[in-house]
Amino acid sequence: MVGNKNFPIDENLSSILRSFKDKFNGIKIVFLLSIDAEYSVISSYPKDESKNDEFIGDVCMSQVRNLLQENIILTEMELVTNDNKIYVIRVSDNFFLCLITDIDNFKIGLAKRFMEGTKNDILTAMKNYGGRA
Repeated sequence: MVGNKNFPIDENLSSILRSFKDKFNGIKIVFLLSIDAEYSVISSYPKDESKNDEFIGDVCMSQVRNLLQENIILTEMELVTNDNKIYVIRVSDNFFLCLITDIDNFKIGLAKRFMEGTKNDILTAMKNYGGRA
């Protein structure tokens, strides 16, 4: 897997991605999010020009940054909303992976509404599992 100019993919990240590919039906979009820099689209497969990956990434990054600003420390979180799944994994002090799976029927027009519910889902899940909220 080739990194991009914003963040090189090292063996550790590649290993994380491989473990998720084996575990789940298929990762459709992978974002690397950072606290203080723009997100990077690491991979989107199968590539679908009809989906605006950058728009989804912008909304996703916004949600994760909101959580960081509220001092919620994520290590790993699974979100399931309307049969869509998002996995947020903290891979270092400054970087997070956001993996979006099971979005075959995902319509870009619903992306913003879908992501707006993510924050509350994270808070609820953290409370349910005894995390900080």
